[in-house]
Parts: sequence; C-alpha cells; structure tokens
Amino acid sequence: MIVNIAKWILFMFITSSAQLFDNNTSENNNITAASRRSHQITTILDGLLKDYDAHVRPNFGEGPTKINFDILVSSFGPIQDMDMSFTMNCYFRQRWRDERLQFAEEVGVLSLSTRMLERLWRPDTTFYNSKYSYLHTIPTSNRLWRLFPDGSIWYSSRITVKARCNMNLKNFPVDIQICKFLIGSFANPASDIQYGWRLGNNASVSFDTKVLLSQFDLIKYPQYDESVDMNG
Repeated sequence: MIVNIAKWILFMFITSSAQLFDNNTSENNNITAASRRSHQITTILDGLLKDYDAHVRPNFGEGPTKINFDILVSSFGPIQDMDMSFTMNCYFRQRWRDERLQFAEEVGVLSLSTRMLERLWRPDTTFYNSKYSYLHTIPTSNRLWRLFPDGSIWYSSRITVKARCNMNLKNFPVDIQICKFLIGSFANPASDIQYGWRLGNNASVSFDTKVLLSQFDLIKYPQYDESVDMNG
C-alpha cells in the first residue's frame, strides 16, 4: 500500500531579475530531462512489445509460470451466519517474471499506466469460493504495476471479495468458525501455472492495524498449499 503524505510549506520570496533567470533555466532543464526520460521509456516499451504475444504465457514450453502473491487486508467483515459468508477489502499483490520483457538494468524500475498492462500477459487468477468480487474503480481503476529490468512484474490491485464459508452453527452463538479463502488459476492446471506465497507460509497475509471485527475475534490466519480439483 502506497501512502502519499502532503506537506505544506510557505515560502517568502525577494528575488532579483538574475535569480528569476536562474530559476527559469533550472526549470527548463528539469522539463528537458523529464522529456528525455519519457522518450527513453517509450522507446524501450516499443522495442519490448514489437514481437510480444500476450496470449502466450511466460516460460511456455519450458515449465510452469510461477506466480507469487501476498495480501494486505484493509478491512474485514461483515461475517454473516445467515448466508455463511465473509467479506474483505484487500490489496492483492502478484509477482511473476516474463523474460521477454527484460531491459537494461541502468534504466531502473518502470512505473507505468494500467493501459500498458492490458498489452501484457497476466495470470487468470481467481478466488474459487467467492460469491462475488470486484475491483475498485472510483475515482480511477485501483491498480498499479512495476516492471523490473529482469522482466519481473509486480501487479497490485485493490479488491473487495465476498466469499462462502461453510460454518458449523451447532454451538452458535458462542462458537469458533474456520473460513477458507481459495486462490488459484481459473483455467490452467498446475503444470502450466503455479501459485506460491511470496513471503512464505507465515507472512504473506497481513492486516492493517486499523482493522476491527464486530462480534468475532480473529484467532489466527495461517496460509497453506492445497491441490484443488476445479471442474468448471
């Protein structure tokens, strides 16, 4: 999650004409440098995408594509026993490597628009037990991505998910419920796409410190690997 903090500074100026000239020169130099940087990025991307096929996954024919992910939960609830479901708002962050997108290391990490993302291959990640889920799009699409020189892509999206939870209400209302959240590929077998916890099985899911639950206490949230047979 990226937090932008605005700082207010009040400047009082007494400037001579010479100082104004120096300031204008500096500003023009900054604009020129930014223009060169923008042109450099455009040239790099045009070269990378010249023969790029977004319909072909990375590492095709040489083994599975590995998708590593982590989740930051920004709000959790409600947990509803009537329809056996839970809802959460989270930042779902995926990372994979596409060797076709490698470029010179001295260029650095590229932060690009989501429009560019539409031209690249992306995993068909799904939440198997969701009742519904949606990407936040107000005031703009809540997605960001970074392209690294080695071809690695970091893709973060802010989503809300309502998922099914098979509850045992025998001891309701004083009980313990265990709810799963299943993540994987919608159409590809594990031989083509493999998912893994980016920070390991104990640190890839975190909660914002402001998250509060009503009626329930969150005891723990371990992460597991499980083979799921999903026949659509």
